[in-house]
Amino acid sequence: MRIFVDTSFWIAELRHQDTNHAKAIEIRKVLPEDAELYINNLVLYETVTVSSLRAGRAKAVAFGAQLFEFIDHGKLRSAIIDESRERAIWRTFKGIVRKDISFVDCSILAMIQEYRIDTLLSFDKDFKPFQQPYKFKLNAG
Repeated sequence: MRIFVDTSFWIAELRHQDTNHAKAIEIRKVLPEDAELYINNLVLYETVTVSSLRAGRAKAVAFGAQLFEFIDHGKLRSAIIDESRERAIWRTFKGIVRKDISFVDCSILAMIQEYRIDTLLSFDKDFKPFQQPYKFKLNAG
């Protein structure tokens, strides 16, 4: 099972005050041990930035270090959004008429297609309309 983990899930897991914290912890507990977790550099940057704003700089640094440790030890697979992927994401972004989808969210949709990811852990409801064309299951939201 391939699972992309979105910023909203990471933040809910990190912040006890987040309305989705308990749900994130429960979902994390039932993930299969052999699940392949994915992230990309844009989501990593967004996650560290948002965690700094919502949980404070010290927690963001510790959490960022934990994410990099997961990547280094193969517990989290990271893809770099390079120039060629960036252009493909840009085409996706331009082609979507909805105003509430971000460039970072489009990078997630691109990775779902490229890596044939079947599950997205996200509390971001903006992904719901994209489930069918991109063929993934929105697990958290």
